[in-house]
Amino acid sequence: MKLTHLNHSSVICESDDQLLITDPWMFSNAFHGWYQSPYPHSCTVKKILPSSGKLSLVVLSHAHDDHVDDIFLSQLLRETKVIIPKIRNHSFVNRVLNSGIDEECIIEVDDKGVSIGNYFISSFFDGSLSKEDFIFTISCGDSFFIHANDNWREFSETTKDYIKEKISISRSSNIVLMAQVGLADSYPLFYKGFPSSKKKDIISSKIEYMCESLISNCSKFGIKTGYAYANQSRFTNDFLIDDLDFDPYLLRDQIINKYSKHIKQLYPSDQIINGQHIIADGSQESIIQARLRKFQQLYSKYKDSKTARTLNVEFRLIDDIKKKKDTIFLYAPANIWNDILNGTINLESIITGGMGFIDKPEDYNMKNEYLLLSSWAYINQIKAKKELNLP
Repeated sequence: MKLTHLNHSSVICESDDQLLITDPWMFSNAFHGWYQSPYPHSCTVKKILPSSGKLSLVVLSHAHDDHVDDIFLSQLLRETKVIIPKIRNHSFVNRVLNSGIDEECIIEVDDKGVSIGNYFISSFFDGSLSKEDFIFTISCGDSFFIHANDNWREFSETTKDYIKEKISISRSSNIVLMAQVGLADSYPLFYKGFPSSKKKDIISSKIEYMCESLISNCSKFGIKTGYAYANQSRFTNDFLIDDLDFDPYLLRDQIINKYSKHIKQLYPSDQIINGQHIIADGSQESIIQARLRKFQQLYSKYKDSKTARTLNVEFRLIDDIKKKKDTIFLYAPANIWNDILNGTINLESIITGGMGFIDKPEDYNMKNEYLLLSSWAYINQIKAKKELNLP
């Protein structure tokens, strides 16, 4: 079984003729406050899109927004199976149903496990987090994947014995453990009453504890190297933290790097094949860049169909500032572009609502461009809800 890290907690498990993905999160924003950073690569996302016809199984460990991309689920082919832990939370099942998944395609899995296609999948509640967050084990051939997701604390003896039993039954020799190491929530960054130094101490202690727990958990199964993931998100409102004298994301990376002898950080498109970690080319086009490029092409085609003479308009992320003669630039944060590209909102949010900013040639009256953008915004929004501006 080949493992490819898509982003965050999303891992593609690939056997000879089947693809499985865990905890997809690539299109939607999470909690109205997180976006993906870094974004998954476009070429890797294409492997699991419905148009590829290859994806057959989706595993959802729990119902947090950064583990359940409702928009991605809404695009799945009808025969795709969605696996969730067997719990008494009907709201989790209803969320999946509301994404357009048929009830007969939802499979609830417990610690006994179930064989589905080429995979044997089981879920187990460790008890260290909420009652909704489950560890999944996925085995196929000679590979055994412990998808711990947000269960980063040291495993209980019960959990250790359970996983050991599953490993023994699978007779796998390539055992991989991934767990969260990073900024898991808004505490203490967005809490008043903490000086910057205190916030840094709290975050440092927690991330070090996460690293030490991952190393300890790996040692229980004879694993030399554990993998850090579930940490590729960014807060949309960092600007509210005006008293911070350190970069929390850089701090996270520095601490993980201190444990590099035993922990490897996963980045988009990294692979693990036969126990070997293969680092991907980080310069590949991201999915949001590819979708913005498609968005640009669609608008340019619409503009060219009109008789009014207008300047070119380019759509860019807010940290991708460019200068070009006779060009109007529309900039917005990643979370706003996510919503526009998904058809949740449209370009009016930038040009009228002020959810980004516009850079135009000095003293140029962009009335015609404004009218053109306004009319196209609603045309694209209708299509985006189905097609997601995918390339």
